Amino acid sequence: MRTPWLRRLAPLLGLVPAACAPEAAEDSGPAPSLSIGQGAVAFTALEEDHVEVVFGPQGGWHIEPAVRAWGLPVDGLVLSYDLLDAAGASRVIAVEARLSEDRVVPLADGGWERVGDRLVLEITSAEEVVGERFGLSVTAAPVGEAPVAVALEVTLVDEAG
Repeated sequence: MRTPWLRRLAPLLGLVPAACAPEAAEDSGPAPSLSIGQGAVAFTALEEDHVEVVFGPQGGWHIEPAVRAWGLPVDGLVLSYDLLDAAGASRVIAVEARLSEDRVVPLADGGWERVGDRLVLEITSAEEVVGERFGLSVTAAPVGEAPVAVALEVTLVDEAG
């Protein structure tokens, strides 16, 4: 029987669910929210929560998370990513990205997206993680405001390999 570890971990991390652009509040604009996808050059929605494992140019393995956000200021915002295994251990080298307006792509609905980040997996072979379930999370920490985070359970795949 699968342990709902992500549900137990979510309140501790202050995670909020986000899958699409939020409705605008009357006075304050959209509520802060995030959506996780993947992509090195363009945001791609996750199909069946599958995340592609990529063999990198330096001989290692990584994933390429992408983020869409609404209601969050960009300048100075720090994005932090993590990938947790079923035991709650991180399986990637920590990655943080400090953003500015020129490091995101604005969306027509007032949000923005970030692509091109890489989470380097601490593995020697894709077989170590392909087919396994992980908790993929991203936290957005705006300057002087409360962080917003989202996490979802994903399966790592190697469809290109």
